[in-house]
Amino acid sequence: MAGISMLDSRKKKNQSVALKARTVKVHAKDYAAIAQIDEKSAYKELMQASDNLFNRYLRYNVVTPKGVKERKLRWVEAVQYHHGEGWVEYSFTESILPHLCELERRFTKYRLEQASGLRSIYSWRLMEILTSHNDGQDEAKIKVEKITIGELRTALEIPDSYKYKDIRIRIIEAAISELVEKDHWFIQWKPIKTGRAVTAIEFTFNREPQ
Repeated sequence: MAGISMLDSRKKKNQSVALKARTVKVHAKDYAAIAQIDEKSAYKELMQASDNLFNRYLRYNVVTPKGVKERKLRWVEAVQYHHGEGWVEYSFTESILPHLCELERRFTKYRLEQASGLRSIYSWRLMEILTSHNDGQDEAKIKVEKITIGELRTALEIPDSYKYKDIRIRIIEAAISELVEKDHWFIQWKPIKTGRAVTAIEFTFNREPQ
């Protein structure tokens, strides 16, 4: 998210963007200030994060007349570590650029300084899901969103081996607890059943404006 915020939004709309314009530099001192850690630890975390990001991809489904197609896009195509200089550099892929405008808009709304306190990736993703479904609405207004278990599995990249009990304890309850404690959310949820099986989750939520 720190890298996305550095991109020129006017260039993200153009698929043909030079590598230099898709390359961002993140300094350890800036990361340290955001994460509230020392610079030495920040640089190590930046290196680890860059390694992880290099191997990550965006996955989403596209509905076509012939059925559902799954598409995967790499986030970055190159990573450089500048040892002794305290910063890392990485380049986003051209194919990912059109998807970054929405992320940057939400990044601006929910500041990095707040979200950086969330240590669980599931907390980040759940926050993204809840905010993406209610654009343009008053933050303080109570909102309700029903998300199927299938949608939740895809969006949060939940392992196929996880049964509903695992999803409830390890993901939903843990993520909500962190969002409430660290990022001042109000969230209630309840399972929706079809027969005996839980097929969806209904979230009732809002966020304290301050």
